Amino acid sequence: MTQRKEAIHWTGPDSAGEAGQGVRQLLLTSASTQTSRRQDQPIGVLGAAPFVPLNRTHLEKNRIISFDGADERSLHFRVMRNQIVRDMDEESWQVLAVTSPTSECGVTVTAANLALSAAGQSDRNVLLVGLNADDSGPATCLGVHTSASLNDYLEGRACLGDVSVRADIAGRNLVVIPSLIQADGPLDPTKAAQITNLIGLLRLEPGNPLIILDMPPLLSSSDVMSLIPAIDCALLVLAVGRSTASELERCKECLEATNILRIVLNKDREATGSP
Repeated sequence: MTQRKEAIHWTGPDSAGEAGQGVRQLLLTSASTQTSRRQDQPIGVLGAAPFVPLNRTHLEKNRIISFDGADERSLHFRVMRNQIVRDMDEESWQVLAVTSPTSECGVTVTAANLALSAAGQSDRNVLLVGLNADDSGPATCLGVHTSASLNDYLEGRACLGDVSVRADIAGRNLVVIPSLIQADGPLDPTKAAQITNLIGLLRLEPGNPLIILDMPPLLSSSDVMSLIPAIDCALLVLAVGRSTASELERCKECLEATNILRIVLNKDREATGSP
């Protein structure tokens, strides 16, 4: 595994608003370079995914703001995007898991904002995959729906184009596989293997795509651990006033087999001056 020299850096706080509150980051940094890919190319088996225009009002209501360069809160997602993309490109990594210690830390909002920000780079194909079966995930926050569920694809009842959409807003084209259907209990070994195979297939899409996984909480679900072999690196989202230092240490232990790129402190009201 690549060894990194850990260093702590802080980015400036967002303006008022849940979308970007507390995007202060504890960064595990490394120098990096960017690779080139074209966003406007149809991408492999996902080329059949229908285009769906996103509704700006719906996005803002759900705290998705990174598509709007005029919104000053989007700056911090651009900074985070640039740092993460640099580090991943240097290591030739494609798959980023976004997770948290427990629920209600803002994982889906963070993953969706990061994905839309990355999709704003004209040379980059970006895929956002919802893998938290206990949450409606990207489907709700982006306002997109598909003709079949990811479960249908995994069980052979649908093709990949049926369970994905090409979400479009402000010239940003993001491929979204919205979410798994609610599951009873953790992923069984068969389904975990199927999802691992799916991630492997997505890696082969033309343009060396950036794949962002919206994952369940690390300490209340074994799903993340089941998929560690398919993941290159992780973004860990903590909620100020909710996440604890002991939870952070436990998460670091759980993620020893992968690379923690960033630890994001979310919902930081002190930093924003919000009540």
